[in-house]
Amino acid sequence: MAGGLQGLPPLPRRRHGVGIAPIEHVEAARELGYRLVEEGWELIYGAGGIGLMGVVARAVHERGGRMLGVIPQKLHDLELAYEAADELVVTDSDRARKGVME
Repeated sequence: MAGGLQGLPPLPRRRHGVGIAPIEHVEAARELGYRLVEEGWELIYGAGGIGLMGVVARAVHERGGRMLGVIPQKLHDLELAYEAADELVVTDSDRARKGVME
C-alpha cells in the first residue's frame, strides 16, 4: 500500500501497462464487435487500432460490418489509428473529434 496524502489512509495500488487488458475484457470487446454487426449497427468510434478499441474494430470487420473512425491528428501521427476503417476522419483536436462523433 502507498502512503497516505495529507493524513488520508493509504490506498491499495494496482499497476497495469497501457493497452493491457485482462483476457475477459478482450473477449467481451470481440463479442461486442460481433453483436454490433449481428444487430445491424455501424460502429462509430475513436478510431483506435490498439487496445480494446482495436479489438472491437477488428471484430466488426471480421463479421463484415462497417465503421467510421474519428481520430485527432496528434494520435494519427503516432500511428495509433485503425487504418482499415471504412471511413477515417482525422480532426485537428479532441474537441473537433467529439463534435464529429456526436
